[in-house]
Amino acid sequence: MALRPTHPQRQLEQAYTAGFAGLLQGNRQGAGEDIHRSIVMVWMWRDAKASGRAVWPWINATLARGSFGPLVYLLTRRDSAAMA
Repeated sequence: MALRPTHPQRQLEQAYTAGFAGLLQGNRQGAGEDIHRSIVMVWMWRDAKASGRAVWPWINATLARGSFGPLVYLLTRRDSAAMA
């Protein structure tokens, strides 16, 4: 049986529906990762704004590579007390 190509919008709808179905069936790992990633990005946004750093490279790295973005952000972060 040959698979027929589907419209990208339909594929997105199927993935969206499958994600919610998995959450309702007890698959909370994906949702937990998304919530954790969102919380970390909000923290990075606020911290970067307070320290005068550009935030978009770190947000993009977090979205593309997961926890690699916040890790590198923390490793390259300068402590405000040490700068004074």
